[in-house]
Amino acid sequence: MARNLDTAARVLAFIDGQNAYKSCERLYKHGPTHPMMLADRLRNGRKLVGVRYYSGVPDPQIDPEGRKKRDLRHNLMRRTGVTVIERQLRYRWEWGFDSRTLPDPRKSQGVGREVAVWPYQRAREKGIDLAIGLDAIDLALNDFMDVAIIVSSDNDLCEAARMVHQATTARGTRVSVEAALFTGARKPILLTHYDYTRQLRYADFDAARDSFDYSQAVDQAMEEVFAASCAPLRKHFAT
Repeated sequence: MARNLDTAARVLAFIDGQNAYKSCERLYKHGPTHPMMLADRLRNGRKLVGVRYYSGVPDPQIDPEGRKKRDLRHNLMRRTGVTVIERQLRYRWEWGFDSRTLPDPRKSQGVGREVAVWPYQRAREKGIDLAIGLDAIDLALNDFMDVAIIVSSDNDLCEAARMVHQATTARGTRVSVEAALFTGARKPILLTHYDYTRQLRYADFDAARDSFDYSQAVDQAMEEVFAASCAPLRKHFAT
């Protein structure tokens, strides 16, 4: 199917927070981006009717500082009009070690060496893909958008695109589904089942870069200014 670039088309963005963060961190050494600003890059003149951001959050009993930072960032997103969907991270015990203490295998073949190891709780996201997929199908069937844009390079979400197409075609009005992913590859990455795959580059990252310091409370005046700057982008949002 052709990409829907009708300026009257209603666009709803679904952002896989961890996937976007890790991609930007790997490519540009800075992970955070502002969901509203990123969605503005993706709408291509169409009507942005919503931005949904999906993210795991640390358990405050295990990682209180991490949870505090995440709460500050998510609260700022909400101020700009973003709907934030959270799932608490799950933890499991694993063994860790300092890789710098490992011997050089080219110089120490057959030589034993003691390496200190210690247990730690590793955090894992669970349920984010399922939440995005179910929301995309539900909102499409309830006529919230004409175009869904899923910001993620996760192949598991390709099935969500297929299901949205299948369900809305059966209803009689097919909803387009686009993917958007950060990549440094020269050859375009095309994800299956999507109508279009947008290749996000440095210019997209730079336009949406989140440079706030969440290790401390965000300055209220700066927060007000930033939230006000995002207000025009949500003029088509449902109230």
